[in-house]
Amino acid sequence: MISFVRLNSVAKKIQKKGFAWLYARIKREVVSPTFDITRYMSGQIESLRKLCQRNNDAPQNKIVPEDTLLAVYDLNVVPATFDFAFFLAAAETFGKSHGKSKVFVLFLQKNSEQSDNESYLAIVPEDSQQWRLNNMLVQLSQLYPACSGYGLLPSNAKVDNFIQNQLVYPAGYSSTYKSYPKNYAEIFELIDKRLFTGFSALKTGINYIQQWMNSNNITGQMVVITLRNYGYDETRNSNIDEWVKFAHWVKNEGFTPIFVPDTDSCWTSAKELEHFIVFIEPCWNLGLRMAIYEQAFMNFFYSNGTSAIGSLNKKIRLIAMNPVIEDSTHFEADVVNSFGLVSGQRRYNFAEKHQFLSWKQDTFENIRDEFLEFVGSVPPLEKSENVDKRVTCCE
Repeated sequence: MISFVRLNSVAKKIQKKGFAWLYARIKREVVSPTFDITRYMSGQIESLRKLCQRNNDAPQNKIVPEDTLLAVYDLNVVPATFDFAFFLAAAETFGKSHGKSKVFVLFLQKNSEQSDNESYLAIVPEDSQQWRLNNMLVQLSQLYPACSGYGLLPSNAKVDNFIQNQLVYPAGYSSTYKSYPKNYAEIFELIDKRLFTGFSALKTGINYIQQWMNSNNITGQMVVITLRNYGYDETRNSNIDEWVKFAHWVKNEGFTPIFVPDTDSCWTSAKELEHFIVFIEPCWNLGLRMAIYEQAFMNFFYSNGTSAIGSLNKKIRLIAMNPVIEDSTHFEADVVNSFGLVSGQRRYNFAEKHQFLSWKQDTFENIRDEFLEFVGSVPPLEKSENVDKRVTCCE
């Protein structure tokens, strides 16, 4: 059903931008539908098109072996964010359900003329989105063992030439029907099958973190706090003063607090953190980020996109605090419910026993109480517990 809120939003944009915008929006809706009725109609048209085309297809060389699924990440439809982590896990699950053990990702780069989210572009301009592709999405692909490789296609590439006659995720994707899930519930329905292998740090990354720990004389068990301090959807930002109170407290309890700042504000002066170790390097290298998360006694996230990679790495111990924030663009009640979560649920359905969800705001008392509950239910981390046994080319 088309909601009144969405129709009202469309009406306001027509009034502001005119019928030229409406025409472009209708064209995009046909190819990449977001309403139920257009999803159904476009799906039927696409099925008919493929049926008519099947007999005319010339034999083509497949770009991946038979055991590999092709996953298309079209940046004209889906964003360059850490949500790509969920996409990878869903793609792997979809592939395994169809007899494929590996995933090959095709990134279709963005056509800058198609974007109309002005508030997002004001904070994350086109060059920043390209940076995210190169330094976030590509690196995540490399840290996902089931991902056998990736390719970058220009925005005007004839993607159908690469994917014809092959199993593709999202199911039914083509240049004329970009069939991405309409909400997170469809993604989590796949991930909840628990068929995915998830992310894993490389042994080289673990070795670098251990060297870094030695150079900083870190002998206690680490509590890694990943901050959010971002110019978009600022109501989700971390309450740094409260995290500092917790860091003082947990340090007195014998742990070593480590702050990982938000990438886009990592060099902003934060006097509150001057008495603690602030580890900036993971902002620029996801291999180091994955490795320190694995080596920590536990990790705290607060409404961070980075919590996705923690939740999808079965070794990482964490508390992801994601309260409903009604003033937020992405964490109001309707969006959180679209994840298929029940308010107060303590874990994702796919999560490990050492991976917790919290619905509380980040006050010192709430953070401390969550930590104490974690300590009471999860055993201490053995030094060798999270050392990755995979061999790399660098050894």
